[in-house]
Amino acid sequence: MCGIAWRIGTEGGLSASRDASSFEAILDAEYAPYCLPIVFQKLGECHRMLVISKEQVSSLERPLRRRLGQEVITALRQSSPHSLQGLKASEIDERLDFALAGADLYELVDVRDVQAYVRLGFTIGPRFDEHPPFKRILADQKIIPRLRMKTLFACATASDWVLAAVNDIVGRFLVPLETSSMLPTKLDAGAIALVPIRAQHAEQYFRLSLHPDVWRLAGLHPFQTLEMCEQYLLRFGDGSGRHSLAVVGPGGELVGAISLFRSDNEARLSYWVGRPYWGQGVGNAALIQLTERLKSQGGKFRIVATVYRGNSLSFRVLEKCGFSTNENAQSASGESDTLHYSRAF
Repeated sequence: MCGIAWRIGTEGGLSASRDASSFEAILDAEYAPYCLPIVFQKLGECHRMLVISKEQVSSLERPLRRRLGQEVITALRQSSPHSLQGLKASEIDERLDFALAGADLYELVDVRDVQAYVRLGFTIGPRFDEHPPFKRILADQKIIPRLRMKTLFACATASDWVLAAVNDIVGRFLVPLETSSMLPTKLDAGAIALVPIRAQHAEQYFRLSLHPDVWRLAGLHPFQTLEMCEQYLLRFGDGSGRHSLAVVGPGGELVGAISLFRSDNEARLSYWVGRPYWGQGVGNAALIQLTERLKSQGGKFRIVATVYRGNSLSFRVLEKCGFSTNENAQSASGESDTLHYSRAF
């Protein structure tokens, strides 16, 4: 059986070796309790053996698993930097610990499987496994652990990845991770204002929109640099029909943004709120202010907003502001990832 062999070296130090494919401890099923042979240096003609419990084996493996997780994070900084850039160091640590615990839960012992699970914990979300099709595979005792991740990747569709990410974000907002260090920044939604977006807002816009929960849920393309964000904001109000307003707090600080792209008698709506300000009615207050402005301008037109299925947070905001959707008609048309909400003025 391949796995990790722990030994006491000639200097009395504990060392470990592992093959490239397995974290499975070397356990002999005939021993009770489970034990791991640890061989001391030769003392005369005698060899000594230490018997440790399965829980102790797990504690010995944990630093190795964490090191593998750190390797994934290092690789992601190069291949998928936006999955990490908007996260605080404490959030990265929490997500890593959560992913490693998930790999343990599903008995993943292959190095590639553990690393793939950790990678999905960042590129999709910590609770990606709660997506029902994924949960059925990972928890299926009829599928041996070494085949669970392979089966998941073979069966997952593009829609599965999108919905898993959306459900993860909404789920973590409603029921935070047990170790979550993310605390809301208090804000009186009644004191927010909508102002034309300017270059002065770029730094805060860049920082807040870079959080993975924000850009994934809002369907944004995260900026690589602050300069790119500044150039993007300069395009609004250039006569192309694009208009964007900064949602600002009492001190004038940007806490989100709301945008319209008008074409003939229809306008496409998009909006987002910075992650620290979620759950305080900011999105609802901003959209109410926008609709009141539009009504005062007169004219007949329709506003359309496209929202990911599963994004119940946005559903509630839109419905409170008079938007509606025909979910059955959209399901019949084969649109599986999104819903279209609209309101006529």
